Amino acid sequence: MANIPPGETITVELNYQQAVRYQSGEFELRLPTTLTPRYMPGQTLDNEPAQWSGGWATPTTAVPDADQISPFTVRPDDVGPDSHRATIALEINAGLPVSRVSSPSHRVTSTWNGNTVEVAPESRAVLMDRDLIVRWAPARGMEPAAAVFQEQWQGEDYLLAVVVPGVNGKQRLPRELVFVIDTSGSMAGESIRQARQALLRGLETLDADDRFNVIQFNSQTHSLFMEAVPSSGNNLARARRYVKG
Repeated sequence: MANIPPGETITVELNYQQAVRYQSGEFELRLPTTLTPRYMPGQTLDNEPAQWSGGWATPTTAVPDADQISPFTVRPDDVGPDSHRATIALEINAGLPVSRVSSPSHRVTSTWNGNTVEVAPESRAVLMDRDLIVRWAPARGMEPAAAVFQEQWQGEDYLLAVVVPGVNGKQRLPRELVFVIDTSGSMAGESIRQARQALLRGLETLDADDRFNVIQFNSQTHSLFMEAVPSSGNNLARARRYVKG
């Protein structure tokens, strides 16, 4: 964006599609409001930049201009009371009766208006330091077993089908789970420790009739097994050793 006169106000409108998560009887929508520090690959260059560019990173062999594209993270105490704030208003049209709306990240207010629910943070303008997470649950007995959503955009029809297996709770179907873990340089330290812990926890959820595999990726990919295998004791023990390594 360029050629904006001093003191003028502009409006930037973005449209995007995002799948809504459904788990344990609740729908969840996550709206990002901020960016995390960018990963800078490569080795640090010995030569110092001619002048300071204001970034937190130093030039590397892979990113020679790292000092120019790494703005410092803004902390809440660094900005004024009216700076870095977002005004958010949601209109949830779930296609089925909604019994409750909650948010683990912010205090929100909910207003039912016919088949829709209007949701907004209590403070209206929220500090842009974390994601806004909104969850809503369908009315008891109205949980979806299968649903199809349709929308028309620029003359084209789009469909989204949602199928929830085992919704009656009386029958469990065997699963095939493929665990994918990032082992690239950006995962060094605490990130890979947490990823290993989460993957090991996922292995504990497997039952005897399930099948699974583990795939790691960095500059290349490597799978533990040639294909998904039964979650037997031997296979699970082999997987745990692989993950811990």
